[in-house]
Amino acid sequence: MCVAFGLSLTGCGSFGTTKITVASYNVQCLSYGTQLNHISEEIKTLNPDIIGLQELDSFTNRSKNEDQIKLLAEASGYKYYYFTKTISYDGGEYGHGIMSKYPIKSYEVIPFDNQDSETRCYSRSVIEVNGKELVFYNTHLEFMGDYQTKQMSELVQQTKNDKYFVITGD
Repeated sequence: MCVAFGLSLTGCGSFGTTKITVASYNVQCLSYGTQLNHISEEIKTLNPDIIGLQELDSFTNRSKNEDQIKLLAEASGYKYYYFTKTISYDGGEYGHGIMSKYPIKSYEVIPFDNQDSETRCYSRSVIEVNGKELVFYNTHLEFMGDYQTKQMSELVQQTKNDKYFVITGD
């Protein structure tokens, strides 16, 4: 399921207002590499400026040993993208990522303190949007409620010093 929404970055003085669209999409490993065209068409229809993606494969056997985020970014028209590994899986890696029409100035991966079975983390990207810095967080939370709640609290705490930020995930 893909969810998109608009966002305004309001600055002081001559900065005015910048409007961007962000989305979050659990791509389910592109249905094991068979749905690249379908998913890229959905993304192009929504046309978000920045999109957080969950459940991506990177060079796994189940997904034809393809770099899914690279293929999806190219097919959807995104110049900037990053993949975050959460686990080694089936000869490759599994995780989440982001795609952006704006330059990504920095990208870091931060593991959650509260974990269950799978390595859970979030990415923190600083994206330059018309001279302003937007901090973009993306994650795939633990499916167990108690862990989810603790992870979300940890993530919200991380944003306390960010002027403009967005959190996406599953």
